[in-house]
Amino acid sequence: MKFLNNIKADFKLIFENYGFYVCVAFTMILCLCGNAYHDMLKNENYSVITILTQFDREMLLSDMRFCSYEIIQNVSGDWFSMFLPIISAFTFVPLICDERESKALRNVIFRTSKISFYASKFISACLAGGLAVFIGYSVFAGFACIAFPGAGQYSKELQSELMMQLEYIYADIPHSSFAFLTGLKLIEMFIYGAVCAIPAIFLTSIMKNKYLVLCIPFFAKYTLTQVCEKLMSNAWADIEHPDVLLGRMAKIFSPESVSKLFQSSDKQYILLYYGVLFVLLFAVYLVIQNRRLDCGE
Repeated sequence: MKFLNNIKADFKLIFENYGFYVCVAFTMILCLCGNAYHDMLKNENYSVITILTQFDREMLLSDMRFCSYEIIQNVSGDWFSMFLPIISAFTFVPLICDERESKALRNVIFRTSKISFYASKFISACLAGGLAVFIGYSVFAGFACIAFPGAGQYSKELQSELMMQLEYIYADIPHSSFAFLTGLKLIEMFIYGAVCAIPAIFLTSIMKNKYLVLCIPFFAKYTLTQVCEKLMSNAWADIEHPDVLLGRMAKIFSPESVSKLFQSSDKQYILLYYGVLFVLLFAVYLVIQNRRLDCGE
């Protein structure tokens, strides 16, 4: 009961703080500025804002890559994925670091227990990070549905072609509508945000500097992404004799794997990997916090 009450109190603080709403707004902005269309003839990428300002309705209806579903699915890359560790962490890192600096923790811990208090902090941080990204992306999805043509406005041929592609991409997931697949995308964004929050909340157990806590996961994710992309490139360098196992492993361990979770044939291994990572860091976090002699530290 104390654990649930602590989570309730944590979310009250999070929702009363401006940081959560800044993260939601920043998620929307990054989606609007993200690349949603690639012109293969010109070899140029176009952001959502550029598409709306430069292309007319007739152009949007000529290619189904401009339908609202495709825009929602394809915009979660580039700058969005790069800054996601900061977005998801900013919902709670300033609060936790300021709370520790004020030495006010002991007043709360004395009314509960160390394990319950810190466990609720870890869980609340992950949920808050995922929720901020989920809400921001959902609002963007709603905007995309209004600003771009729906799938039903295109010809039957174009719709059938897209559905064939989706049946191949989501081969092991039965689906019946674009709305269902959009819902899966929003669930992916919640998981993506929650996963990106894990390193930051863990770091709060070993350092107080909020700027380091925010920036270290950002650089770590960028480095790991580059390493995995290099490994995937090496795995498929020899087309005739590719290293399939290395390619699969690099794809599973890539931080970007969660953003395409339901499209991956290795989704169970991706979930297992991040599940183990969550449990491991959660356990180490609790051990570190529980060994503190001064409850105010």
